[in-house]
Amino acid sequence: MENSVKVNHDIAYKSLDIFIKDFESDEKEKTIDFSLKNLRHQIGKEYSIKEVDKALLYLHHLHVLELLNGRFISYSPMQIGKEEKVKLKRKYTAKEYDNRLAKHYQVKIESIHIMGEYAKRLQSDDYKAGMFLRDYFTLKYDVFKKKYNLLKEKISRPITQRRYNKIFSEMSYEQKEIIVDKNTKAMMILAGPGSGKTKVLVHKIASLILTEDIKPEQFMMLTFSRTAAGEFRSRLNKLIGVLSYDIEINTFHSYALNLTARVVKKDENILNQSIVDATKQINDGDIHLPYKRVLVLDEFQDINEDSFELVKAIYKASNQEMRIIAVGDDDQCIMTHAGADVRFIDKFAEEFGIDDEGKNLYKQYELLTNFRSKQNIVQYSNTFIEKISNRYKENTLHAHSPETGIVTVQTCSSKNRVKARKLVAENLSKVR
Repeated sequence: MENSVKVNHDIAYKSLDIFIKDFESDEKEKTIDFSLKNLRHQIGKEYSIKEVDKALLYLHHLHVLELLNGRFISYSPMQIGKEEKVKLKRKYTAKEYDNRLAKHYQVKIESIHIMGEYAKRLQSDDYKAGMFLRDYFTLKYDVFKKKYNLLKEKISRPITQRRYNKIFSEMSYEQKEIIVDKNTKAMMILAGPGSGKTKVLVHKIASLILTEDIKPEQFMMLTFSRTAAGEFRSRLNKLIGVLSYDIEINTFHSYALNLTARVVKKDENILNQSIVDATKQINDGDIHLPYKRVLVLDEFQDINEDSFELVKAIYKASNQEMRIIAVGDDDQCIMTHAGADVRFIDKFAEEFGIDDEGKNLYKQYELLTNFRSKQNIVQYSNTFIEKISNRYKENTLHAHSPETGIVTVQTCSSKNRVKARKLVAENLSKVR
């Protein structure tokens, strides 16, 4: 005890002597910036930082000096490491969540909505806000909700009514069915022309972020053109604002080039080989991917073997916990020269649609309503579609508009492709 007091006294004396040296002759008080580490170095390393801190606190309590901006906190650092792959025999089930945590989180969501209702009343009428608050604490919860018309379907949602309307209000039934599906892990959306494919994907992503607590940085979208990637970015920004900046949207090739840290200047072989190289490095463990929960694949009918192998590698790297949403039109597979094949829809279901226990994770949706074209144009296109032998959509397309348009069939024959295109363009302009 005596030794501790002496150490305290020595440190206090030496500290004050160091601080006083910063004073001018006529100054009575002054603010001095210092660090414990530097102060200890000046006092003497025979004292620990903890002993220096204790002495300063002693002077602070005696009002000899006043510690203003910072206090030393001693802690023992803890390091948390992550295993490369953790294989659990048993996973936390949805039923366990429903029994243990679902009610707790539901009450929290409802409480936030109720606080929002209180804040609205507080802005407009203090008396009504006071009555609302009193009733919340005095009435039975069900009676309170009924009195203030707090409908279950409204206050049970994890988003405000305004945002809910923004995402869901303008969607058709078949579009909304896709957006509200929270269970399908491997989702295939077969979308006909003019069926609002881009709109559905954008609103699906917004719903996942705002209603399922999936972080924007946990998304990744792969498409086949920079134009499509730009369109998705623009629409997402209009719907969810700054949250869209953290969503990764790439073409297959740009994503592969980023992974392998390659730049294409003149050598086209680098570009052509980029997807294969990236896939190999992921499978070999040379590239460690950031954690993603959702992968969105656009224009799936154009996917080839190399691109599909890249998707498989990304999925396996996620420990097969990733949700995959693919959208395409099996009626418009026009990239067969590049290896595209609609049979990858079957491979998608086989590869991602069944878990280790044999449980089905796959579901196919069809967007068949054409919002762009008129009745007889869609009907005419169906006469061609019906001749497609390897078709995955189970139903024909139909138009949203009851109006009829003009269907004109013309033949342009020319060995010169430029001239043929010009003839087609001229004929189309006459029809319009």
